[in-house]
Amino acid sequence: MFSEVSVMKDIQTYTHLLYSISGMINKLKLKDIQMESGVKLNTAAMSLINVIDMNPGMSVTDLSKRMDLTKSAVSQMLKKLCALGLLKKCRNDGNEKNVYPELTELGKATAAEYREKHDKFYLCMTDLMNRYDSDAQKLILRFLTEADTAIRDFSSSIDIGMKP
Repeated sequence: MFSEVSVMKDIQTYTHLLYSISGMINKLKLKDIQMESGVKLNTAAMSLINVIDMNPGMSVTDLSKRMDLTKSAVSQMLKKLCALGLLKKCRNDGNEKNVYPELTELGKATAAEYREKHDKFYLCMTDLMNRYDSDAQKLILRFLTEADTAIRDFSSSIDIGMKP
């Protein structure tokens, strides 16, 4: 049987690791990515480039829905990406309202390099998970899912403004 002190130390260790992982993920989200072409963008802008590359012809409205961002945020990112020469605005059927972004050659190369970097991360995570058998993977997923729920519930209970 575990002592209460031992359980508390384990919980502190788990919580510390969850905070650490969460903090690193947030840093990665905010960190600019330096591309070989000299382009340096944050992951949100890189994700937008990737979505445009994988879904040509999407409108600003479509992009905002797909990325769960406001149209204003998407428009600001598109303006920045145009200024960097990564995309251009195109019109459907000459209609002034039907504007969609299209990647330039530099934008396409940037999207491909981003996907390569992204794939390396997922390969690393896949290699990590493959160190565990199927039962252990299910247990890890269960723990993380239940920890996420517990943290969201606690957050809601203290009303700090996070979405439950």
